[in-house]
Amino acid sequence: MKFTQVPKFVTLLFILLVISCGKDDNCDIIICQNGGECVDGSCECPTGYTSGNCSEQIVPTSIKVKNIKVTRFPPTDGSGAGWDEGNGPDIFVGFGKDTIILYQHPTNFENASPLLEYDFVPVSELIIDFPNERHSLYLFDFDGVGTSVLMGGVVFDPYTSTNKFPRVLTVDAGSTIAFELSLEYSF
Repeated sequence: MKFTQVPKFVTLLFILLVISCGKDDNCDIIICQNGGECVDGSCECPTGYTSGNCSEQIVPTSIKVKNIKVTRFPPTDGSGAGWDEGNGPDIFVGFGKDTIILYQHPTNFENASPLLEYDFVPVSELIIDFPNERHSLYLFDFDGVGTSVLMGGVVFDPYTSTNKFPRVLTVDAGSTIAFELSLEYSF
């Protein structure tokens, strides 16, 4: 009987095939959601997600507001008159929960144009401690020390179980006032 020599690369290929077939970590049948990764047959979830397949959001313990951008406001008041005589309103923002204003930005943009957007970076930490509860954003026209006119506001939910933790949250109820919030979540 005569033996022929098997080429070395065929032997190596056979060994690799046997080794890879023996490996079974079940990740080929596991689907992890929301950016989760399968490791040894289980999903490792990113921050903010839980469950066997990372499909459930975790309610944040708090949300930090890093910036409030005014993206829309009316050019005139309810009667059709200009906010300030001869020029635009001197706008500043407020932030609240229920009917209580928790934060008012200490400075304003003078003669603001409704054609532009305005950024208000909080001068002190602005933390939402109750992310599941409704909050409000307000826009004011500063008319002198101790005198301001409410231009409008929007009620919003800072967190919902399906929002996927946006870094920028659009707060727009379809009215004449709209905002964008830059957010940071804590768990």
